[in-house]
Amino acid sequence: MLTAREREVYVMVKAELLSLDQAAQYLGVGKSTVQKHLDRASAKVENQIATSLFSYAG
Repeated sequence: MLTAREREVYVMVKAELLSLDQAAQYLGVGKSTVQKHLDRASAKVENQIATSLFSYAG
């Protein structure tokens, strides 16, 4: 499950197509912080997709 901040960053960058710099400025944090949240969120989403696919297939 994504944290609220991970979800917020993931949506900003992946759905709204904001750059890391734009998301960082909007959130009032550093670009590296946004990157960290995005990396964590992406890993969780990928894991959930893989888990769901294996559950569906098996």
